[in-house]
Amino acid sequence: MNNPMLFDCWACYGPGPAKDPSQRWTLEQLLEDLDLYGISAALVRHEQGLNYDPMHINRRLVAETAEHRDRLFPCWNAMPHQPGDFPEPDAFCAAMDQADVRAVLITPNTHGYPIHSDVLAPLAAALNSRRTLVLTTLAELGADYRNATTFCRTFADCSVIIAEATWGQWRLAVSILDACPNACLELSAFQANRAPEFL
Repeated sequence: MNNPMLFDCWACYGPGPAKDPSQRWTLEQLLEDLDLYGISAALVRHEQGLNYDPMHINRRLVAETAEHRDRLFPCWNAMPHQPGDFPEPDAFCAAMDQADVRAVLITPNTHGYPIHSDVLAPLAAALNSRRTLVLTTLAELGADYRNATTFCRTFADCSVIIAEATWGQWRLAVSILDACPNACLELSAFQANRAPEFL
């Protein structure tokens, strides 16, 4: 294929508590980096969605990327609604529609809730009906086979991208992919020998 379009599914910008002040984290720097590597477009998250009010940051992400919607596609943080600090699933999906957002990041470990249908079923029902793209990381799933397969099966009608797996998690990652047809791996940290060719 000549000049294929490269689309990054795991782009992020914004300050965070563990980032060095001199690290490249601004939106302008992200755009420069995409240009440098020849990446045409990206699904983009805001780092502060993990450390601050997720819906506030979701809206901020949409506002800050508005000028670049031809190449930056916002990915919102999604959480269970039961504690009362996040919208109920129907209201959340309506807000996604209004902002033309089609992907979510779900972070059970960071936000402190179990990977169980008692907690995730309402959100999963809403996202499954829309076949929303769901992103998470192996660390957010506890690097645990049972958690990962439960999560993927809960969001069974969604494609689930599992990011940040490393080469040492090769057997775990392949086992999850074998068990869950909707699971995919993001490979930026996955340096197992000839892994892309194998997968």
